[in-house]
Amino acid sequence: MNWRPNGNRRVRVNSEVRQGDCLDVLVDVPERSVSLVYLDPPFFTQKSHCLRTRDRSKEFSFRDVWASHEEYAGFLHERLVQCRRTLAGNGSLFFHCDRRASHLARTLLDSVFGDGNFRSEIVWHYRRWSNSQRALLPSHQILYFYSNTDDYLFNRSVQAIRRPRTSIRFCSAASATNRDGACTSAMTPAGSCPLMRSRACRSGTCGTFRT
Repeated sequence: MNWRPNGNRRVRVNSEVRQGDCLDVLVDVPERSVSLVYLDPPFFTQKSHCLRTRDRSKEFSFRDVWASHEEYAGFLHERLVQCRRTLAGNGSLFFHCDRRASHLARTLLDSVFGDGNFRSEIVWHYRRWSNSQRALLPSHQILYFYSNTDDYLFNRSVQAIRRPRTSIRFCSAASATNRDGACTSAMTPAGSCPLMRSRACRSGTCGTFRT
């Protein structure tokens, strides 16, 4: 039994962790009793994955190998149907996937929840370093946001998030007219441009951008 804040008061809630396949666990969950569902299923990588804890005392693994897209889609569809059954009228679902099967996931979610209940697509972008592949490297994953009905709960942010403003100076002086040498970058942080003290810059060919 736990307590969570709700405005100026605390509300007692039941908390428990159930382990196992969600398809088996959801059978015992009452209809329209869940406020939020987050699904992070296998990504159709066609590989077996294994991870160990930092002290290497435990090992976790799962098999993400499928005979076809149809088999994978059937696996997802069964679980999505149960998720919608248990999702409250004002509840929402977030589905995590990547490029390998995002097209299948979107089609299945539209089928189970209705395309009118699609709310947003969240793109999680991360940095990937270049390599020798003859292709564009994958550098993002997708979270699909669906609601169960039009009357879904959405808590708006009440605090404005402001992006800090920084000064960036740019130099457009031609190297032929500059005695201090050519600028090595089209845009450089303030104070680092080799032309900042040149005659060309003092004449007004350099300026300041705000971002």
